[in-house]
Amino acid sequence: MNALARKQRDATIDEILIAVRDLLRSCPAYNCDLPAGPARTIDYERGRLRIEYAAYARLVDRRPRSIAPMSLDVWFARRKVLAIRWDADRKRKIATFERGEWICKLRN
Repeated sequence: MNALARKQRDATIDEILIAVRDLLRSCPAYNCDLPAGPARTIDYERGRLRIEYAAYARLVDRRPRSIAPMSLDVWFARRKVLAIRWDADRKRKIATFERGEWICKLRN
């Protein structure tokens, strides 16, 4: 992938992340222990769209609080169309990204 295509992809993903954040705000978060440590997870499902988000967590006042993103997976029509992983330094790695109808569904 050349630099221009990467820049365009990253701009699209930045817009997608804003839409995902807005959707997930209304969803309950769950605490879990993962091999990487404590985490908070959020699941969202509507029609053919499914989102799974996990964040690194830390105990604050004896309650887990999200401190940094860990992973985001998006499925559309049972096909994984986006997978992002973040390391402890918050650098993201895009493992899967397919453009398609799901982006419009996500924004609506």
